[in-house]
Amino acid sequence: MQAIEIKETKHFLSVPETARLLGVSTHTIYKLIDKDELNAVKISDRRISVSADEIMNYIERKSGGKK
Repeated sequence: MQAIEIKETKHFLSVPETARLLGVSTHTIYKLIDKDELNAVKISDRRISVSADEIMNYIERKSGGKK
């Protein structure tokens, strides 16, 4: 019997996941959202999500458009 690997692609990440991905604190992510440097979606009173595309766009903006 072969092992099956299932990979899940996430289109939205939580603030802690975004922070880990970018190597910064959650506090920094909240500041970036408050300063409109990082767009986010408020899902509920206690949940904010950031799209994977927005994270990639943010990285490109900060790196001067270099990939």
